[in-house]
Amino acid sequence: MSTLYITTQGSNVQKRSGQFLICKGSDILQNVPETQIRQIILVGNINLSTPVVSFCLEKDIEVIYLSQGGKFKGRLVGNGRKSAEIRVKQYDLARDQTFRLRQVKAIVSGKIRNQIDFAIRQDETNSKEMMTLKKALLRAESAVNVESLLGIEGASSATYFSMLRRWIP
Repeated sequence: MSTLYITTQGSNVQKRSGQFLICKGSDILQNVPETQIRQIILVGNINLSTPVVSFCLEKDIEVIYLSQGGKFKGRLVGNGRKSAEIRVKQYDLARDQTFRLRQVKAIVSGKIRNQIDFAIRQDETNSKEMMTLKKALLRAESAVNVESLLGIEGASSATYFSMLRRWIP
């Protein structure tokens, strides 16, 4: 399941035979099976046919409207028949300490890895700060609670921003 981005100005989205058809005038620019789409993002002046709107509402396919410059204008969403079930599951997971630790660990470790990757591109492979970031990554991956991860994340951010000051005068 994926997101369908439509950026061709003046195009029209239609639905025919289980497909979304992106058309401009009498030309079909693209056709996408309706079963593959979970979200449609429209950038600029793009029209949806009434059958497309009805189908999206019925199947909970979110439609996001952006200006031609990419500014959010609004969205079309179904009635969210499953939102209560989803919310209950989210609350259950929020109370699950193991799940929370795993999620926070993944987020913090990913952030530190991205900081390290960016620093490498800035030719910072052997700096003191780089070693600090690498140690922070190891600590994050072996952390035993969320609170310690928040501290590790804060310290790595401080280190990264001290490096950033050198790269951007």
